[in-house]
Amino acid sequence: MTSPAASPFDLPELPADNPFRSLSPLPYALENFEAIRPEHYGPALDAAMARLRATLASVIASPDAPTFDNTLLPLEIDGAAFARVSGVLNIVDSSHQTPEVREVTVEYEPKMAAIHTELSLSPELLQRVEAILESPALDGEQRRVAEMYRDDLRSSGAGLGPAERARLQEIASELSSLGVTYSANLVDASKAADFWVSDVADLDGLSESRIGAARAAAEASDPERFAREGGYLLEIRGLSNLPEVRELTNRAMRERVYLAANSRCVEPNLEIACREAALRAEMAKLLGHESYHALFTSVRTAKTPAAVAAVLQALTPPAVATAEVELAAIREAAARDGIEQVEAWDISFYTERLKAERFNLDFAALRQYFELTNVVERGIFFAAEKLYGLTFVPRPELHGYLPDVKVWEVFDGSPGTPNEGMALFVADFFSRDTKRPGAWMNAFRFANSSLAMRPVVINNCNYVKPTGDDPCLLTLQDVRTLFHEFGHALHGLLARSTYRKTCAFEVPWDFIEFPSQVNEMWALWPEVLENYALHVETGEILPQATVDAIEASRLWGLGLATCHQLTNNAVDIGWHSLPRTGGSASGAPTTPAEAVAFERDLVLAAGIPFPHLSERRMSASYTHIFAGGYSGGYYTYLWSETFDADTVAWYKSNGGLTRENGDRYRALILGIAATRDPLDAYREFRGRDVAVEPLLERNGFLVA
Repeated sequence: MTSPAASPFDLPELPADNPFRSLSPLPYALENFEAIRPEHYGPALDAAMARLRATLASVIASPDAPTFDNTLLPLEIDGAAFARVSGVLNIVDSSHQTPEVREVTVEYEPKMAAIHTELSLSPELLQRVEAILESPALDGEQRRVAEMYRDDLRSSGAGLGPAERARLQEIASELSSLGVTYSANLVDASKAADFWVSDVADLDGLSESRIGAARAAAEASDPERFAREGGYLLEIRGLSNLPEVRELTNRAMRERVYLAANSRCVEPNLEIACREAALRAEMAKLLGHESYHALFTSVRTAKTPAAVAAVLQALTPPAVATAEVELAAIREAAARDGIEQVEAWDISFYTERLKAERFNLDFAALRQYFELTNVVERGIFFAAEKLYGLTFVPRPELHGYLPDVKVWEVFDGSPGTPNEGMALFVADFFSRDTKRPGAWMNAFRFANSSLAMRPVVINNCNYVKPTGDDPCLLTLQDVRTLFHEFGHALHGLLARSTYRKTCAFEVPWDFIEFPSQVNEMWALWPEVLENYALHVETGEILPQATVDAIEASRLWGLGLATCHQLTNNAVDIGWHSLPRTGGSASGAPTTPAEAVAFERDLVLAAGIPFPHLSERRMSASYTHIFAGGYSGGYYTYLWSETFDADTVAWYKSNGGLTRENGDRYRALILGIAATRDPLDAYREFRGRDVAVEPLLERNGFLVA
């Protein structure tokens, strides 16, 4: 006989040696990763899913009239253990996917998808929620929770017949399995794409720290070969815009890196892409939508594909016009080096070179001012203190899943608070073989008063770990990425809700990038920059002349960068706007070869006349849409950028980095989580609806 759970997060039916049996005793209930082993996840997930299924069955079988307390509150509470275990597995699988962890994920991802589908396809639950919404007794947040459940149930198909609901369950399970395989393929292929470089002269252009890291990687990868001949291992962990492609002066080496990065998993992952797109098209048909993209937008702030198209079409002509000018300059510069035909692996290299020449910028020297610890503690933490009164205290005695993972306790010094501990911020900065590419934010948990939980959020990046005592020096783009991901973290740290359903990341998916993009503005804000941009050896502040050059260079390359974003959107929307019927006759690709041609045609049809920029077989490594939450919704980034630019304009017109501005933004945007309609909240914050003109102006596109 098991003891009753002391917390909704406890699973007392588990054996005593399973850490998920009870909530961690560590501060903020941070998981005790030293005790968690891969074999603990399965039993914990089984127990948590059994509890949630039993609760759902009890709720829908209840003879009592539906109320918030007897219908939605039990699901909120009894889903906590499942959210805990599945959340930890998701974080570890993304950040440290050992073969044992992958085995668990492959087995349980379909099972976890199945229980999500069972909840979202319950017609009995939909009936009870609709009855609850007729009650005048609901408070504001309870009504919001009920509305969100109703909308999710309707858009998932809970109102359909049994056969249609059964098919939707099958589709969800298959999509979940395909996404896991797609991601795992990419991790494996990334390792396989690494290659050995014997001559250090071939690495000309890379920083000393990056060359040192390549040398250490070679030694770790093949000690015997390294002992015989020395050498360097270039690790292919990112996508096409790798630092090596921007920096290597050896064109043949740039090409090799680019092709290694963009030729991963072509056959298996393009087959998966074709299958996923067909399944999502079928799902959309079952739910009464013309396409999956239409289904996605229907429950987001955009509402319709036409609204998305309007923003993308406003950006495309001026971005293309600007990119044409930039490409002409790149071709001219490349011609001086004897290059007759500019290729994809030349674009970012010459973009950076022309920036350096035109604006007198030395990007290699610039790294010396962007040391990782300074950027974090004297940059992003400093801005957060100025805006929101937050302070960050290292907690070295607390550990993540690996020794490299760092933990800080967050203290809130906002008015009316006793500067008490409010959260943990966790950071995992360095790349490894077991980590997926890119940068992202996740959370072990968000603030939730009904469960008495405080936030524990994590940022992940993929910077090359320096060797020995060498500092970790970042590029300017790396710095912007840190500020971006910390914007997500701030959203998770500051959002407050009563229920799990209204936590920070339950806001509509096309609103979720908005806070992260706004936070990028502080990376080059004078007061912030002068506090963290200190030369790693001399301590000298980044010279004002260099800052001015960075500002002056901001628009250079933005046309091509925006076209790159538009290309990503064209491919995503194309895959997820397929006809209701599948098969090549309908225009839907069914083979890898068709998929490559399909990508190219999509980009050209979107009005972006640079096919060589899109011939990356990108759908083979497009994790956002084939192994993430952005399927049919990659437009989120540019869509959110309209809110971002509009908000940055507000900050600048109201004094910038001030506590008053931060408190208003916190109160009306970050702090409300999903407790309000985000467009209503934005309207109150800004005094009007969002406008696209500030984005066009910021990008220099009004002039173009």
